[in-house]
Order: sequence, then C-alpha cells, then structure tokens
Amino acid sequence: MPEGDPGARRRFTRAMRLTHNLEYSRTYADGARQPAGPLVVFGLSSGREHARLGLAVSRRVGGAVARNRIKRRLREAFRLSRAEMPAIDLVVRVRPHRALGVEEYRERLVWAAGKVAKKLERSRDGG
Repeated sequence: MPEGDPGARRRFTRAMRLTHNLEYSRTYADGARQPAGPLVVFGLSSGREHARLGLAVSRRVGGAVARNRIKRRLREAFRLSRAEMPAIDLVVRVRPHRALGVEEYRERLVWAAGKVAKKLERSRDGG
C-alpha cells in the first residue's frame, strides 16, 4: 500500500512488531514488568518513534484455535490504540484464560503500557 493511503494506517505491519529473539530477551531482562489481569506486559525503551509489540502465548493457554484467537485480538487492540501507546517495545506474555474482547484487551494494554513507561522513566532518572 502506498504511504499516503489511509488503508496503510489500518495494517499491523512488520515495523509494528518485535521480530527477533534478541529483542524479546532484552525486553525480559532489562525492561519493566506490569501484570494486567491475564496479561503480563514487559516493556523496554527502544529509541524508536513508535511502540512495537511482541506476543508470547504458550500452549498452556489452550489449543491452537484459542491461542490464535487471543493473538488476533491482542494485535487488533494494539493496532487500535497504537497512538495512545508510549514509544517502547512491549512483550505481552499471556496467562491461561478465556479470550476477552478486543476492547478489554485494549484497555488493559494501554493501562499496562503507561505503567511500564512510568517505571522505565523512574529507573532511567535514578529513582
């Protein structure tokens, strides 16, 4: 899609996600952590202009259908609220639960990302 196309903003592009194991490992090791119900959100400052998302959904969450449903809804929640997100890398680890609606995931994601950003800011300032 061309850059000026309004449809381009609606996609969950490669630039919006974590793509390498090293990015996940750094976020887990050096980032801040915030539980949000069935989600645990890890975040790390990336120096980029926008937030990126990584998902970690183990088999304990359920079968392939259940895991994929949760991942689709989380990606959609992130895509819809990306403008409200701080410019950090987020890894969302999912605990076993029944799939929530996109709006519920969106609220939890925005809230947890804000908390993680505050924790990162405090640790960077030495507090």
